[in-house]
Amino acid sequence: MRMNICSCLLALVLGCNVTAEIIHQIVKEEQQVSLHCSHSVEGKVTWSREINGNTVDILIADGDGEQRFNDSHKRYSSLADKSLHISRVALSDSGKYLCNNEAAVELTVIPSGTTIVSIAEKSSVTLTCPDVGGSHVPTWTREIDGKRQQIRHHVSAVHKYLNIPDVQPGDSGLYYCDGKPAANLNVIKGDQSEREDKKTPISPTTTSTTSPPAANTEMIHQIVEEKEHVFLHCSHSVEGKVTWSREINGNTVDILTVDGDREQRFNDPHKRYSSLADKSLLILKTALSDSGKYLCNNKAAVELTVIPSASPYLWRMPVRVVIVILYLILMISITVTTWRRAQQIQKQHTAETENHL
Repeated sequence: MRMNICSCLLALVLGCNVTAEIIHQIVKEEQQVSLHCSHSVEGKVTWSREINGNTVDILIADGDGEQRFNDSHKRYSSLADKSLHISRVALSDSGKYLCNNEAAVELTVIPSGTTIVSIAEKSSVTLTCPDVGGSHVPTWTREIDGKRQQIRHHVSAVHKYLNIPDVQPGDSGLYYCDGKPAANLNVIKGDQSEREDKKTPISPTTTSTTSPPAANTEMIHQIVEEKEHVFLHCSHSVEGKVTWSREINGNTVDILTVDGDREQRFNDPHKRYSSLADKSLLILKTALSDSGKYLCNNKAAVELTVIPSASPYLWRMPVRVVIVILYLILMISITVTTWRRAQQIQKQHTAETENHL
């Protein structure tokens, strides 16, 4: 019976793998980005990336130590949660990143100043070619897996537009017109019944006005250790001016406003707040007092909990680790019980031998 229990627990330990989807992140060059493992990790963590079909290690984090590979400018580092932090990202940083040999993040680095267009799937979008004059018919390409491939959607030879009807998630990516970045298209999945097909030309210097209607989204709950950096994302699609605020003592207090390339901070003497290309909020060196509810354009987005460093919460441990611990406890218990029984048998045998003599 005991062996059956041990076998079942061991099977659970070996088979307790949770399949997680790869995360797609978009960031503009010269910014910084943190890549998170798509699964829970403990102990030694190795970050690698795919380059020309090969997997190349870039950083190993083991306890308080780090080992970097081919990082002469020291752009790679790790945070307390073993995420990979890349400073001053370059276009060449685009690609697939792996955490302990499991695909974690598909990173796309786009040129500074590139328009980011977010639109609902099944909609129609029109991208405008920048800086094209005369009667020249531009060539449109899209970057796929680090390579530019020509696309053949409906192209207007008069207005230099690229029209993509009925966009799908697979249409997402960075689009070039005659080799120049035109826009990074981000196709958003959502409730089909709440969308309307829209056809709006997108200028090379303005953001799309074809954002999808807000869907009912649950607030995100994030947990981070103090002193770490954290990224808070809007729970809904946003365009144009974005204001981040938080609830303090029952009141809503603005902390950052983003309008194009301009940022306005409130009550931030240490400049810990900043924004990324997707209008997410970056908080540097989080403190326990940062815990609370954060709002994006007055809509609840993130419930942030900051915990003390090295907080030993058992519930934060992966299921596999908990099962391993239980398995070890059970095995130790069985071993001790068996040893005690052997001792009793030995004593009984010794006593019987003495009585016989």
